[in-house]
Order: sequence, then C-alpha cells, then structure tokens
Amino acid sequence: MSKFIENFLNELDERDINYLHWKSNTNIEKALIGEDDLDILVDPKDKGKIYQLFKEFNILRGYSEKDSWQNEIFHFFGLDIDAQKMIQIHLHFLLEVGYDFDKSVNLPIVQSYLERREKYDNRVYIPTVENEYILLIIRLMLKNALLPFLLHFPKKQYAIYRRAKNRGVVVGSAYREYIDLSERSDRKALDKALDTTYPFMDKKLFYACEEVIEENNSLKEYFEKSAQMKALLKPYSYHSKFVSFYKSFFRINQTRLGKVLKNRVKSKKIPANGGKIIAFVGGDGAGKSSNIEKLSSVLSHHYFVKTIHIGRPNQKGEPKRYFLGRQIRNFGKLLMRFKLQDLGTAINHVGLAIERKQAFMKAQKIKTQGGIVILDRIPLKEVNRMDAPKIARELGRSYSWFANLEKKLHESIAGVDQLIVLKLDPQIAIQRRPEDDADELLIRSGQIWNADFSKRKNTTVINTDNSFKHVEDRVLKSVWKTLNEKPKIAELLGLAATGKSTVTNHLKETHPHATFALGNQGVAPFLLKNSCKYMKILLKSRDKRVKFFKDAMKVDIFLQQLKEGKFDENREFIFDQGAIFYTMKLMVELPEFEILYAKELEELLSYYDKVVFLEAPLEVLSKRINGRERYHRIKNLDPALQKSFLEEHLKGYEKMLEICTKQGVKVYRIDTHKNSIAEVEEKTDGLF
Repeated sequence: MSKFIENFLNELDERDINYLHWKSNTNIEKALIGEDDLDILVDPKDKGKIYQLFKEFNILRGYSEKDSWQNEIFHFFGLDIDAQKMIQIHLHFLLEVGYDFDKSVNLPIVQSYLERREKYDNRVYIPTVENEYILLIIRLMLKNALLPFLLHFPKKQYAIYRRAKNRGVVVGSAYREYIDLSERSDRKALDKALDTTYPFMDKKLFYACEEVIEENNSLKEYFEKSAQMKALLKPYSYHSKFVSFYKSFFRINQTRLGKVLKNRVKSKKIPANGGKIIAFVGGDGAGKSSNIEKLSSVLSHHYFVKTIHIGRPNQKGEPKRYFLGRQIRNFGKLLMRFKLQDLGTAINHVGLAIERKQAFMKAQKIKTQGGIVILDRIPLKEVNRMDAPKIARELGRSYSWFANLEKKLHESIAGVDQLIVLKLDPQIAIQRRPEDDADELLIRSGQIWNADFSKRKNTTVINTDNSFKHVEDRVLKSVWKTLNEKPKIAELLGLAATGKSTVTNHLKETHPHATFALGNQGVAPFLLKNSCKYMKILLKSRDKRVKFFKDAMKVDIFLQQLKEGKFDENREFIFDQGAIFYTMKLMVELPEFEILYAKELEELLSYYDKVVFLEAPLEVLSKRINGRERYHRIKNLDPALQKSFLEEHLKGYEKMLEICTKQGVKVYRIDTHKNSIAEVEEKTDGLF
C-alpha cells in the first residue's frame, strides 16, 4: 500500500471525515498502491475538514475541461515521495451520473450510500457490494444510451455496432467489474438495498437492465432500457433530453476542436496555481539528464510536461521551430566557408543566442497555457563555460556590437519559477566521466561546484554525491513545493461602521507592500471570452448595470489570474473590498445569480488563507452610521429601514462565512464594540 495513501486514509479516520471509496472497488488494490485513481465520496458536511487536510498534505487541485460542466466533482493530486509518483484523488460531494459530457443526473442517495459503508481490509471504507452493484448498473445504462451513441462519428458508431455483435456492448474493465460485483452480490441483500438505499428505483426495470447487461449483445435493448431509466430518474435530472444533447454536442465538439488545433496542454490537467518553468543546471556527471527524465516521467502522467534544451535548442529530437536563429547560424557557417572565420563565428554565436531566446519564449508560452516546462540548462551569470556569451571571450573587442547583442539576448533569458542546481565534486565527476577531457571537465564542473547560489531566489542546490534515489527525492519534493506555492490572500470583512476602514489604514502601515484592492487588468479579452455570462448580468441588473458589471468582472479576472499563476508566493493580498465582499453584494442584490457566484467563490477560496470579520450589535452600528460625517445610503433613515438593510447584508456575510468554513478557510471574528480600537488593531496585527 502506498505510504502516502495510508497516511491520507488514516487522517480521514482521525478527523472523523465521513467518506468512502465509492466505485471501481473491483480494482481497489490498484487504487491503494497508486496505480489507479482514488474516487472518494465525502459527506458535504465535512467539506471544511477535507479541504484543510488537503492543504496540510500539500494536495494540489488540477483543472480540466470537464470542471465547467461538473458539479461538486474535483481533481486533486498528492505526491508519494517513496513511490515517486503522483496520486490522483477524484473528490465527490454528490453522486452525479450520466454520459461523460453531461452527468445530468444527481442521485439523492449520498447519505444513505455513506451510512451503509464497510471497512475493506481495515484500510479504506467502501460501499456494500450490493449498493455498488446497483449504482454500476445505473451508470452502465446511462453511459450506453442512445444520446452518447449519436454523438459519435458514423465510423465509430459502426465500430460499436460490430463490437456489440462480436464482443459485447460493454467490454473491458467495465464488464469485468460488472461480472465481479454480480458474482459477489447476495440476491436477498440486493433486494433490500433497492428498498433502502434506492427507494426510487423500479425493481422490475432494474432487473431488466441487469439482464440486458448480462446478455450484452443488443444496442437496441440498451437504448430502450436506458430511455426507461432516464425517464425514471427525470426528477433528479438537471435538464431535459434535448438540453442534454445540445450541451453534450457543444462540449464534445469543443474537445474535438482542441485536438484538431493540437492544444496538447489542455488535453491534461492544469495545476491550480498555473504552469511553471523549472530549470536545471549541473556539472558533468551530476545526473542532470536522468533527473530531468525522472521528473518528467512523474509529472507527465497527469500534467502536460515539455522538456526544452536551452543549451542546444535545435538538437536531435527537438522540432525545428526556431527558424530565425537557425538561418542566422547557417549564414554564419556559410561565411566561414568563404574564409571569413571570425565574422562567421560571431554571427553563428548570435544565431545560437537567438535560438535560445526563441526556445525560452516557447517555454513561457506553454507556461501561460498551464503546462510545466523543464529547461535543460539556462544561462547564469555564475557560469561562463556553458550556455554563456562567447564572442567577447573568443574574438576580443573586434566584434563588440555582436558581443553586446549576444550578451543582451542571454541576459533576457530569465524569470524561471525554480532553478535546480545539481552540484558534484569535480574529482568525482572525472571518475564518473572518464571518457571526457579531464581539464575541460574540471573547469565546467568546477564553476558550478564553486559558485554561490545562496542569494538566488527560488533556487534549490543539491549535492549529487548522494544516492540517485536521495537526489531524485530531493528534486521531487522541491518541485512539488513550487507547484503548490501561491500568494498569501486574506480579506477583512464587516458591515458599515464596524471599523473596517480604520483597521485597513492601520494594516496599510504595517504591511506597506501588500495589495488591498482588486484590479481589472485584461478586461477586453476577458469580456470577449465570457460575453454570454456578462450579457445576462447586464440585462438582469437594470439601473445598476455598470456597477454590478464591474464588480462581477473584478472577481472573475482575479480568479483567472490565480489559475494562470500570475502571482508568486511572495505576493500578499489583504483585501478591504475583495472577492468575498463583491460576491456578497452580487448575491444580495442579484439573488438569481447566487448559485453561479457561490460556485465561483468556492474556487477562489481554495487560494485564501484566512478571513477576519469585524462585527458589532446592529443598534450600535446604526448609531455609528448616523453619528459620523461620512455619507452612507442608510444614514439618518427610518430605524426600521436601517435595521432591515443591515440584517439583509449581515445575512449575506454569514452565508459567505459559512462558505469560507466549508472550503477550509480559517475565519476569525472580532467584536469592535467589546474591544477598543487599539485592541482590534492589536488582534488583527496578530492575525495578519
């Protein structure tokens, strides 16, 4: 059993988190060693507990195309250092079933499914065999309905038809799971489970569906019985068959278009904190190539990973895409043939510098899309024998213009998220690489061995005279930490007159480098991408259109920037009017958008560290508002109207704080009536 998974499951028990591994338990042993995904269904009441556990275990969320159309289903990844592999956790708070491109049926059985769990081998909770078997029958019928069949191209439809005649409609692991659960199910217990866990199920229909899967050779029977199953489950469906077909058609063709456009990054999961660039440098024999290969192997199971050799951008195996640099180098080589040796050498070196710059620009592009780029070598000021300007050293001052251009190009290759330096004693390097020139190796390896990288930001230095396993573990731990790094985000909340402005002004003095307000950079492209959503807001918000439009956009843009990794871990946000504040306003003033913005806020809160809520009795707040010079829209209004306004917004804040708690965000409350201004400032200083 994976040590990581063992510790994770033990913590679920220690924290009394109500969960079970809800499906695919025929292969539970594979899941427990990390070869298969963990499909964990968690009681929605334990949301806060599970998210807090994820934070403590450095379990990172990954985004996929399906996230936009799935409810309460999330992808998370942990790192098992001992096994040197990523562990994927599918986290579910609902039991949504259906076709992959539209899981439109929400089965109302979460609590009863969890209640009837049992411990497998004293390691992990799983459902009873009968409960899992019934759910599998439902899933197989919906997955093999007419709608999914129609969404395939004719060639695929014909292949499915032929397969049904020769091998069966359901094949592979899905059919093996059916056989396994069918053989282990007790018929009396099965009948009882239909009554208790699935009271909505028509037994006659269920057993008819079971027979269809047992026969497994008639598409017509699958289509007919799945239609009956859908009709039975209609009360638990989000929308009609027509809407389901429309949504599925749009989504599947969007995916197909991505494949045609070769958007390989989005074909895999994207880390929650955006893409990263990891650069490796190391002396000869330090194990740079093997560690790059190992890191790529571990991460590429779930993330898009691209290795780029900055030292030799157009080496064998690399696509010949750096056209400008290559042609300049070719011109330089041509000059050398015409006996213009020095000029040709200078131009060749400039061409190589341009190739390196082009390769780095490619890395930056992949990063912005959410991919992980591993750079094999990168120019460093501490090292002048590898990947460094050569014209000045080789040709002197004769070609200073070319030398300056080459130097500027190399200096512009900067801004990686992490630099990993693999150091090796040059004497050991000679032993490991006896075929190399000893003098050159001493110089090259010696520069890295003797260089001081302690003042370099985001740099990990590893002495590689240890075992290969030790070095690989250090690399994996260091990179995983980088992938989990995110800015520090907190928000100060409170109704009018709770003292929020006073505390904010104090925090601006004690945290001069923090950001206190949401920005709205990148408005135009964001509007274009989300035009339908904002058109709804404009139409619904009537006289306050522009105001709500701006508020909604600020929240959306900030979330998008976080997903893209636009902010590093040293960036600190202490919002006075932040995402929670604007979301509360939107939900109070436009309640028809509550579900939309509650879901978006949940995503945002995964990046938050804490929330501080300032409060005071409503009658105290009314007196403060009426007594101050500053304008407020309820100042000196009828007391009943003031109370109604404050109660409505307090209710909105309480709803926000409840969402914060469920997302594992620490919530602190400070009563500004019972505490003096100095005491409130002292308490907030301690929290921020």
